[in-house]
Amino acid sequence: MKEIFRYILAIVFISSGIMKSIDPYGVSLTVAEYLRWLQIPSAGIVNEIIAVGLCIFETGLGFMLFHGMFKRVISIITFLLIFAFTILIGCIRNDPYDTIQECGCFGNVISLSMEQTLYKNIVLLVLSTPNVYYSFKYSKCDNHLGIHRIAAFSFAVILPVYSLFFLPIGDFLDYNLYSDLSKSNKFMVFDKNIKLVKDSLLSNNEYHYFFITKNNVDHHIHKNIKSSVDNYTCDLLSSNEMSKEYFISDYERKSMVRSDEGVIAVHNSKIVGKWSKYTFPFFLLKYFHKGVIPVIIQHVVLIMTTLIFIFAFIFGLKKDKIENNSLEI
Repeated sequence: MKEIFRYILAIVFISSGIMKSIDPYGVSLTVAEYLRWLQIPSAGIVNEIIAVGLCIFETGLGFMLFHGMFKRVISIITFLLIFAFTILIGCIRNDPYDTIQECGCFGNVISLSMEQTLYKNIVLLVLSTPNVYYSFKYSKCDNHLGIHRIAAFSFAVILPVYSLFFLPIGDFLDYNLYSDLSKSNKFMVFDKNIKLVKDSLLSNNEYHYFFITKNNVDHHIHKNIKSSVDNYTCDLLSSNEMSKEYFISDYERKSMVRSDEGVIAVHNSKIVGKWSKYTFPFFLLKYFHKGVIPVIIQHVVLIMTTLIFIFAFIFGLKKDKIENNSLEI
């Protein structure tokens, strides 16, 4: 019974950390909102670094809780963390301007209002109190860094970094792979004369590339795409009102690619490829089927890597169990 509080907290932190890690760019936008509310200046790259660090810290903390590592220290850190966020959420909830409406605790997978988050934190605070008590009363802990723990912590680091550079493996917004832009009421594109041009842009059934940016410049990626995909169109969609080509809202830009800048490949009005500005595969375009295969490759690589981590985790867990049994004998 004394371990149940620790396991519940561990599951919450691991789930929250992994859900955040799926979309660290979305977490960086939430971080920016919190910093803005606290009147702390920040930049996009700083927010992304904080977001990735938060994902790794939260998932890692959950794994340490689950494995009972450094029980006393981890139980105190968990309690203070939940306490601090409960106070912060309580202050934001009472903000008359209602500047932050969702907490972002579980990324975009689960949406919680500030009121729901406050109740959730109070419950976690209640659970973390006996966890601190039992951690000091029964201080025995296992700090041995076995294969399964190394695999778990490695996964906690790799997942958010991968998702930041290669875009989320799971997109819970409106512009995920194979969604039909022609049927989306939110996909609104305007030309320089503020004329809606969505239908004309999607009328071409051939492969079509959109370079998404918040700036009003002809980026080198946009130029490289034009030179890499002969006979295929590449248009620039910008959330800058002074856009030289086409204009989209800032909200749509952030939803379409979870990156400040990125590329979307469209075929028959459906999204068939998405890349961030870091990982657009120019060198693969000439060898594969117009950008569709590279997306499949990167997901296959991630799935194989995840399976290796799961195998290492299970193997290490069994190995430690055998060693512990032999020591008891």
